[in-house]
Amino acid sequence: MVSPYFDHPERVQFLNGQTQLPEYQTIIRLVTMLGQASENHLESSSFDFGIALLQILRLMFTTFKAPLTNRHANEQMKEILIYVNDHPHEAISVNQLATHFGYNPSYLSRMFKEQMGLSLTNYVYETKLSRLYDDLIHRDESITALMEQNGLKNPRTARKIFVDMYGCLPKEIQKRHRQQRGRSN
Repeated sequence: MVSPYFDHPERVQFLNGQTQLPEYQTIIRLVTMLGQASENHLESSSFDFGIALLQILRLMFTTFKAPLTNRHANEQMKEILIYVNDHPHEAISVNQLATHFGYNPSYLSRMFKEQMGLSLTNYVYETKLSRLYDDLIHRDESITALMEQNGLKNPRTARKIFVDMYGCLPKEIQKRHRQQRGRSN
């Protein structure tokens, strides 16, 4: 019924909480008419039912349809998250991501923060630092070398965020796990 007018109507999302709009009250009135039309056994009832249903659909798809840009933005966020996770050994900057995905850097940062709840820079660092943590536990290379291998080019910032995430410095993690490995041998 809606397909000729909207592409993929099954994917459309509707806004909630719009009860103050007159269109919402109209939908309530039309739903009541649907009930009445289905209870009446008059010859015109099926026409009344069809008319009310079409009017409800028209109002829902024209007034209460959520903007498609949110869906596109969500898809782009997924692509950015995948990209960051798929490039663990590269230094990744907001400017690089913005260029790669066709955004202005400040817009991308703002959009990411609004949708994800943390800054894009922090997300990149947290992703890389979780890999660093794993390397600190399992590898005996220097912390500087491990940071470079994980694309962490600013050791000071990396250490600060690492402490925020894990409550201690990378060297403490490495030392603790070296001692544990020494005891188990």
